[in-house]
Amino acid sequence: MKGVLGSCVNPACQYFQTPSAKASLKCAKCKTARYCDRNCQRAHWSYHKQFCGIWAQTSADQSEIPLAKVKQKMSELVWLIRGIPSVTDFLFATCLEEKRQGRRGCMDFEFKTFEDLYEAVRVLESQPVTKAVPFFASPDSPSYRPPGSNPDIIKLRKIVQDDLVTKVVGSKCAWIENSTRVNLQMALDLVAKRDDMMVLSVTVLLKGTYATHTHDFLYKDLSYRPSSYGESSGQ
Repeated sequence: MKGVLGSCVNPACQYFQTPSAKASLKCAKCKTARYCDRNCQRAHWSYHKQFCGIWAQTSADQSEIPLAKVKQKMSELVWLIRGIPSVTDFLFATCLEEKRQGRRGCMDFEFKTFEDLYEAVRVLESQPVTKAVPFFASPDSPSYRPPGSNPDIIKLRKIVQDDLVTKVVGSKCAWIENSTRVNLQMALDLVAKRDDMMVLSVTVLLKGTYATHTHDFLYKDLSYRPSSYGESSGQ
């Protein structure tokens, strides 16, 4: 009998994000992650185990979706993207071109599942670190530290797996407009007339039509006005 079409969640598999009758094996615990066979499942377990419990709880609880761990990973994604100059350069170039056309919006990374988000974080974390530098956020950012505080340290990375990063992370990114999110609109007001600062949004789709969002700012020179803190951005 022909299997149900699904996509294998193992990025090393040829059926990753490609609907196939072969991806019919489900994780017994969360009943959501699909694999082609036991080999794919075993190879992916070290990553899937991080979010298997979240999926299992979501499947069992129809009234409340646990979001704490998802939110944490969303923030980690923004932090990782901030530290990859080749990615931020692309985001800024795209954003500025849209603004020149008179459009109001931001770059958004949308993930259809928790698992897609976790996999994107893993892929970016696997890229080699070139150096660590101090980082200062704007006063309007969730990452803000008052003047005089010890700076955060951010690891700068270089992409060496272009195809994998594009497939797992880059394919999720797009320009969005006309959002009804009030907090996002306030953030867009702050960067409307600035070319050195942009908004980056992350969206994860949940049950039905529900989704969870977060956003933060990216800065052209990594940090926000580093001279006001008496520090150098390190770039």
